[in-house]
Amino acid sequence: MILAVTNTTLLSNFAHARRPDLPPLAFPGLVMPGAVREEIEDGVRLGFLPALDWSAIPVVDPDPAQLDEVGQLKPPLDRGEIACLATARSHEAIAVTDDRDARKVAQALGLEVSGTLGALILLVRQRHLTLEDADRLLATMIAAGYRSPKSSIASFL
Repeated sequence: MILAVTNTTLLSNFAHARRPDLPPLAFPGLVMPGAVREEIEDGVRLGFLPALDWSAIPVVDPDPAQLDEVGQLKPPLDRGEIACLATARSHEAIAVTDDRDARKVAQALGLEVSGTLGALILLVRQRHLTLEDADRLLATMIAAGYRSPKSSIASFL
C-alpha cells in the first residue's frame, strides 16, 4: 500500500547525510516516481549527490491523466514534483517534498504534506534516531545546502 510519495528534495537531503535507509523508516509505504529516480541519477552523474542504494523505495509512476492535470497547475513545477504530486493524489498518499511551490500546489490539491523536518521528527518519535542524531543529520543537511527554518528538531517535539 502506498502511504507516501517523495520527490527529489527529501532524498537529496538524506543522500547528503548518506542515510538512504531512513526515509522508508520515517514513511512506511514510501514510493518514488520514475521521474524522481531519474533526477537522483542525474544528480549522481553530475556530481551533486553521492551514489547510494535507494532500492528500498519502490518506483511507482502516476496515472497519466493525473500527471497531465497536475502539470497544468500553477505555479509551474518540475517533472519530479509533478510526478510526486500526481502519484500522491491518485493514491491518496502524503506528498513528501520541501519545495515551497510543490507544497503550495499539494495543499491546494488537498494533499497532506511532509518533508525533511517531518521525516526527522517521525524518526525521533519512532525511536529510530535520538534527538542528538537527528540534529547531527540536520546539521549535515544544512551544511550541504538544505534551508531549514530551525537548526534543531527539539523545537518541534
